[in-house]
Amino acid sequence: MTFRVAAVLADSRANGPGTRYTLWLQGCERRCYGCANAEFQPRHGGKLRSVAVVAGEILAARGIDGVTISGGEPFDQADPVFELIRRVRRRNDRLTFFVFSGYTFTELDTRYAIGRRPDRPDALLCGPFRREAAPDYERFLPSANQELVPLTGRLSAADFRNLPLYEEVIRPDGTVLRSGILRQTR
Repeated sequence: MTFRVAAVLADSRANGPGTRYTLWLQGCERRCYGCANAEFQPRHGGKLRSVAVVAGEILAARGIDGVTISGGEPFDQADPVFELIRRVRRRNDRLTFFVFSGYTFTELDTRYAIGRRPDRPDALLCGPFRREAAPDYERFLPSANQELVPLTGRLSAADFRNLPLYEEVIRPDGTVLRSGILRQTR
């Protein structure tokens, strides 16, 4: 099984609690106006990657507390996302999973029974980004209409308070990766 990966940051501190292996998937049908990751919206782009290979990279990563999946829209590639969670949890159930999604919890639960799946993430940040809705940085929300939904008891809303909101990483090829909840200029 494969998915289209836009970017990876193996040791992020601005994409959820602790140090996280962060995976951005390519492609998004929602296409929210003002999206911080607009370059990841087109279906084409990124690299086609094997779920098994990415799971192996995650399991080999040192010093991480969990995995964050963002995009694009992760649930536009739902089957590989659930497969990744299953593969990693089978070998390391200590790592937590956190997923950013532009779909509402109701949409995700209706389509995937997300709240009851054994391969569900531990928490979701869900709902469409709305540029006109002020961010709620204290609650780790890019726009206040979104919601943070803990699903397993392994991550709580309190775990997302007082986190670094932003980081810039200079990659070996000299490009800069900006990550986290990027402050919007109006």
